[in-house]
Amino acid sequence: MPRGKAPGYDGIDNIIVQTIHKKFPDLFTTPFNKCLQLGLYPDPFKVGNIVLFQKPGKDIHEPSAYRPIALLPSIAKVLEKLMTQRLIYHLEGNNLLSNNQYGFRAGRSVDTALDSLTTQIADYKRRYKHVLALSIDIKGAFDNVQYDSIANYLEEANCPRNIAHLFISLLHNRQVMMSTNEGPVFKQQNQGCPQCSCSGPALWNLVANDILAQHWPQHTKI
Repeated sequence: MPRGKAPGYDGIDNIIVQTIHKKFPDLFTTPFNKCLQLGLYPDPFKVGNIVLFQKPGKDIHEPSAYRPIALLPSIAKVLEKLMTQRLIYHLEGNNLLSNNQYGFRAGRSVDTALDSLTTQIADYKRRYKHVLALSIDIKGAFDNVQYDSIANYLEEANCPRNIAHLFISLLHNRQVMMSTNEGPVFKQQNQGCPQCSCSGPALWNLVANDILAQHWPQHTKI
């Protein structure tokens, strides 16, 4: 856990969590193992404290002029990281992710994706007269993923039942809060991925895998 990160609404930062864990190792592992056993993610861990950063050169009256950061409790991020590591291990260990997925995976990056693309284009050019390459940016992709659909993807991936239940619990009854002059305001969160989310990238790969695994016409690659 990197030091210097802003804490969530509880004010407990990473340094405090690290110090407590060194002194009392069982203080966190015992309840975390119980969460895994019961398949329950504690509701107080699901509250994201929203902080807005204004984007330069944008109209301050437009919502899109601000980048929201969700500050999550440090203890919650530890549990979420442990869950995510187990999910990634299951997906990678059973080869459940498409080879065409280069994002958020160890040993892969935009560089390896571009190398694969240019190699395919060069190969097509040797065999065909015309080659068409398209690049598509999915605007707000993380914002629009519905939580209820994640359960179906976890089931299709044959995710271990206790891990699946823990993720489903994580994604239900989530809240975001924002401090105002009148006090904190709370709102239910039913979709979207908080900035700096531990599990968001892994869950996105699970969702995106659906289209990457489709059968495409001959001489077409994605």
